[in-house]
Amino acid sequence: MARCSCSTQIHCHPGSAKHYPGSSILFNYTHWLRFTSAPDTDHSYTWLRMTGQRAILAFFVVITLLPLLARADVKNKRTYISIFAKKILKTPIAIANFVQEGEKETALAFTLRSIVRQDLDFTNYFTFVPPESFLEDPNKQEKIDFTKWRSLKVRFLILGNFTKKEDNLIVTLKMFDTQEEKIIFKKTLEAHEIKQRHLMHLFSNNLVEILTGEKGIFLTKIAFTSDKTGHKELYVMDYDGKNITQLTKRKNYVLLPSWSPDGKKLLFSSYTEHKKNVKNLDLFIFSLETKKTEILSQKTGLNMGGVFTPDGKYVALTLSVRDGYPNIYLHDLEKKEAQIIAQSSESDFSPAFSPDGKKLLFVSTRKGNPHLFIRDLRGPATEAKRLTFAGKYNAKPDWSPAGDKIVFAGQLEGHFDLFSIDAKGYTIERLTKIISEGDNEHPSWSPNGQHLAFYSTRQKKSDIYIITADGSLEKKLTSDFGNCTTPAWSPVNFENF
Repeated sequence: MARCSCSTQIHCHPGSAKHYPGSSILFNYTHWLRFTSAPDTDHSYTWLRMTGQRAILAFFVVITLLPLLARADVKNKRTYISIFAKKILKTPIAIANFVQEGEKETALAFTLRSIVRQDLDFTNYFTFVPPESFLEDPNKQEKIDFTKWRSLKVRFLILGNFTKKEDNLIVTLKMFDTQEEKIIFKKTLEAHEIKQRHLMHLFSNNLVEILTGEKGIFLTKIAFTSDKTGHKELYVMDYDGKNITQLTKRKNYVLLPSWSPDGKKLLFSSYTEHKKNVKNLDLFIFSLETKKTEILSQKTGLNMGGVFTPDGKYVALTLSVRDGYPNIYLHDLEKKEAQIIAQSSESDFSPAFSPDGKKLLFVSTRKGNPHLFIRDLRGPATEAKRLTFAGKYNAKPDWSPAGDKIVFAGQLEGHFDLFSIDAKGYTIERLTKIISEGDNEHPSWSPNGQHLAFYSTRQKKSDIYIITADGSLEKKLTSDFGNCTTPAWSPVNFENF
């Protein structure tokens, strides 16, 4: 084998000292590549110093104990509802009317209960027993008669009460398991009254996590673009379409927002004037903390479709600096350098990373019409596997948070619709179907992998919709807000008040 002059031969293809384009950058951002034989990469140098029996003993300890620890963790994590079954059976639940201390029924009590009810209904995990069917008012009972609730087939009962302290709300929520006849959740939270929706979304997240073992998404946000002001600007809204906030005022054309892994920043592309009054599509980064916009890439030509690597240290984007053809580059945020990572003589665009950062998904015309390709980032930049073969044009792929599925917009029967394909390319499913005119495009996964956001032109204008991952339920989020396009679902909940 030819020797390599670099500090480690991990960069090099076996049997050759040749460096492939992008190999050094990939080595830097994928920490797991370092000493792949080490069970614990954070202590890889210690591992390499170990020899003989010490190394063998440590190896067997690791491979023996880790699976046992993993099984113990799963065993100790109680879940009441399994959300990963092929068909989720809905669980009957009852939410009693909320009570305000010292007051009779109030509009605020109704509002607080409604927010929790809408959140839980959104999950599609529950059926709701209405208060008028209750056999008793649980708020007036010293002790809950669980037999009465079981006779209504109610599995979980939620009670809420609150008091007002100046402009603050102090809310207490309790949830009971009627089968086991015990309380399984109780929490008190306080916030300013204007934060009431945020407060109740936080409660809903807690309830869902207790019941399913998975975090709720009720404090996530969806970024999108709209021309409501006459210009295409960047906006953000709550997961349910509430609290729409304008982020940019460029009076220009904003395109393709995407989130940083920590939810603190957004990438987007927009036109700026370069020398000789030439308009160029540049890539920008917007900070949600400082509300400031900075330019990230302004090379001549396209600077678009930016997405962060899972570790947040790099951005993959499409540049057209090589003979005008768009190709995908990896931009080092610290060094402010870009290097090609998906190289071909055709057009490559719309990058998306697998959740573990090991693979790059993108759209390419290297086999004719635009289709989806996957490149293992440990191999040469020129090697990529074709994932989709059906349809005339496949666009805007997005990798599920679990890494097992990929969604994309595919052109079929003259329209774009949403499709899902397993990450190995074996099974494809159609999620939407345009009946008459318009398109469904630009899908984006919710962080729990249970829903998708997308935009549709089915009503002659663009609006944002959400749909369950199996395509069974759909809801429109925006209305009368201009043409809304290119949604991007935040990867995190925004829990701070």
